[in-house]
Amino acid sequence: MTGSQAGATALILCGLTACALSRQLAQLEVRHDPFILLDKQSSQYAGEVLVVPRYSSFQGVASGGGHGPGAGRDRVYLAAPFLYRSGEPFIPEQPNSAGFVAAGAFLGKGVSLDGVLIVAPGYRPIWLWSLWDKGSSRSITLVPLSREDGARQLHEVSALLHKEFLRGDERELWSLGGDATIEVRLAPDEIATVDAFLARSMLLIQPTGKS
Repeated sequence: MTGSQAGATALILCGLTACALSRQLAQLEVRHDPFILLDKQSSQYAGEVLVVPRYSSFQGVASGGGHGPGAGRDRVYLAAPFLYRSGEPFIPEQPNSAGFVAAGAFLGKGVSLDGVLIVAPGYRPIWLWSLWDKGSSRSITLVPLSREDGARQLHEVSALLHKEFLRGDERELWSLGGDATIEVRLAPDEIATVDAFLARSMLLIQPTGKS
C-alpha cells in the first residue's frame, strides 16, 4: 500500500468510525535538570555553548495509534538551535505530533527529538543522545582541541549549518549513518544566532599574533 492509498484508507475509517484529534508529544519530555560542563581541569566551563538538535519526523499513516508500522514519509532534520550555559535548565524544543486516531490507526505527522550536538569553542563537539535516562550523569567532560583544530572545527560547523542538506560524511557530527539525508531547517534569526556565536568563538580561540 502506498502512502497516498493508506492516507485515503485512514480518512475513510475516520468517516466511518469514531475519530479523535491527537496533538501531543511523540515521546517523553527530556529531563530539564541542568547539565554541568567540565573543562580539562574538571572545573565548570563558564562560557556559552551552541546546542543543535536533530529531529526525526514521520508523515502518513501508522498502526498502533502511531507507534507501529505504516506508510508515509520519513525525514531527518536539524532545527531550533539555542545557546546554553552550564548549570541552566536544559530545555530543547520538542514539537508536538498532530493528527487523527481512528480504528487503531494514526494519520498525521509525528516528530521526535533524536539528540543534540554541543559545540563549545576550543573543544571537540559532542553528540548527546541520553536526554531522558533518569539514572544517567548530567556531567559532560569537554575534550580540548589545539587552537588550529578548534578554529577548523568552528569553520566546519558554520559551513554545515549554512547548507540545505547534509549527506555522507557531512552527517558525522550528528551521528547519522545509512543513506538518510539530513535537512538543515534553520530560520534566518537562528542562522544569525549561530553566526554571532561562531564569530565570538573564533575570537576566543584566535591563535596568538593573528587578526
